[in-house]
Amino acid sequence: MALIPPLIHFSGKLGLMDSPNERKVHLGAIPRVGGIGMVIGVLLPIILWVPLERDVVSLLIGIGILLVFGILDDRGDLDYRIKFLGQLIAVLVVVFYGDVLIRVVPFAGLDPVSPWLSIPLTIVVLVAVTNAINLADGLDGLAAGTVLLSLAGTGFIAYLADGMDLLIIIIAVMGAITGFLRFNTYPARIFMGDAGSQFLGFTIGVLLVLLTQEINPALNPAIPLLLIGLPVFDTMFVVFKRIYHGHSPFSPDKNHVHHQLLALRFDHYEAVIIIYLVQAVFVVSGVLFRYQSDIFVTFLWISMNIFLAVTLVYSGRFHWYAHAAEKKSVLASLVEGKARHFLGKLALGTILSGVLVLLFVGPLVVSRVESDLGIAACILFLFLLLRLVLDTRLWFISLRLILYVTAAFVVYLLNEYPPTIWQLTDTQVYTYFGAITVAIVIGAKSLDADTFQVTPTDILIIMLVVAVALLPKAQISDKIVVLLFIKFVVIFYAVEILIRKISFRWNVLTAVSIWALGIIGLRGVFNL
Repeated sequence: MALIPPLIHFSGKLGLMDSPNERKVHLGAIPRVGGIGMVIGVLLPIILWVPLERDVVSLLIGIGILLVFGILDDRGDLDYRIKFLGQLIAVLVVVFYGDVLIRVVPFAGLDPVSPWLSIPLTIVVLVAVTNAINLADGLDGLAAGTVLLSLAGTGFIAYLADGMDLLIIIIAVMGAITGFLRFNTYPARIFMGDAGSQFLGFTIGVLLVLLTQEINPALNPAIPLLLIGLPVFDTMFVVFKRIYHGHSPFSPDKNHVHHQLLALRFDHYEAVIIIYLVQAVFVVSGVLFRYQSDIFVTFLWISMNIFLAVTLVYSGRFHWYAHAAEKKSVLASLVEGKARHFLGKLALGTILSGVLVLLFVGPLVVSRVESDLGIAACILFLFLLLRLVLDTRLWFISLRLILYVTAAFVVYLLNEYPPTIWQLTDTQVYTYFGAITVAIVIGAKSLDADTFQVTPTDILIIMLVVAVALLPKAQISDKIVVLLFIKFVVIFYAVEILIRKISFRWNVLTAVSIWALGIIGLRGVFNL
């Protein structure tokens, strides 16, 4: 999130702009800088917190190679053979230097297959997955959202298998995607470009190989097909249609799943949400059936693909449409419409009161503030003060990001170090967050679109929250972590709504944020 604004600012000078054409659905030139931001955002925590073994180092080198080729492609649309060369070099690094190999394959038992089979198989699979995500990047938030769901399922399985180093990498990538989606939700302000889509495809491919071949070899080796999900189907569907019609499998067209859904007159919102839901079904199936037989998993995957293909083909052949050409769908009317003024003001007042109380009182009453958190708060305090005083002269400092982190600090401290002199019951805490949640839901329907607009990314986040909340308790080491995650999501939405209502940089929200950072900084540094 911090890197995107400066990258947008320099995107024109860097030649990283995506111009519209007959195959694309956007109308104006949009910066292709999301991939650069995501890669840097992922590399930093991996280098800091993950042991740099050969497989991790090879992954980082491969990501760097794809970033270079991706930027060159985003600048000048490289020939597909040169793109393949870059992908091949990155894959060869992880295969031969990192020793990342598919050794156990479906229907071959648990014994490793010959290197003469595992090496070419791994190369083909990783290149194919890299291209599958690259080809799926056709609508705002589409590729990033589907990979986010894949990573969520992969991360959960890695957690159950005690693959903590792998889990850190997965969480880092999920965090980078979330920051990117902040700017890529329809209508997108940025695109990830080939640098981003190839990075995501390559990374999820390598992580799945490590998960099923190294972290937990007892997993069914075919579950990556389910965890990657729709992008694999989309690639096979498009290639088959191109060959069937006598075209080159590499020729561009509008046969992708998202193109098909738009042709059926689904709105942009609906098309993305439908794809998210289908992807969620794939991922959940992969998690649930991770130890099932090869026959079962393969049959399930083939059946799901056949069902999707038949549905798409016959919907188009029989000219079934979601709604009339000039009529908005119910969902589009909901997310784009305006509702009552009174409900909007009531919701906004509730959210503002709740956030102000949290930020003003929270730092004072927590029983302890960690020293490293205090130092971080002091740095953010300085950044926020400079940003408010100098305004646009420090445009590259993200006001939104600082306010998000400030709220996260307070929620974290209250969760980890609750007050000793004024203890809140669970009922009181749930009532507080429940009231803000209700206000957010009402505000989403009552406030104008400039204040808040429900997007496919919001639906995606809600899906993840529900999934976390429904995870079996026996498989979670500490339910407090789950509650903390849900609290973060609620407060972030509350802060987002308030930020969109800010008219001046000096306001009650920024003032109380300065207060919160100052108190946290003083208490942490001086152990108060």
